[in-house]
Amino acid sequence: MDEGAADDRWQALAEWMGTLVASRPAGKTICPSEVARAAAGPAGDWRQIMPLVHRIALAEAAAGRVVLMQKGQPVTGTPRGAYRIGPRTPGDGGGD
Repeated sequence: MDEGAADDRWQALAEWMGTLVASRPAGKTICPSEVARAAAGPAGDWRQIMPLVHRIALAEAAAGRVVLMQKGQPVTGTPRGAYRIGPRTPGDGGGD
């Protein structure tokens, strides 16, 4: 995959992540695998996309566009283990 295609894929997945997060009711989060499954489609191998989705989630959290959650609490830095992705809200530890 050339650099331009990789950038396009990153952007598309980041936008998809934002759309999925925004589509949830207040206080609800998404699983990173939801982004990968949506991007891969019904016949696609979503597991192959997961490393990229994790990198995007970390980048989006660092940029303040989403918050990563574990056990209902915001995580700063790289989460260890399972995490969820939610909207940035005041008081979530994101520097608001």
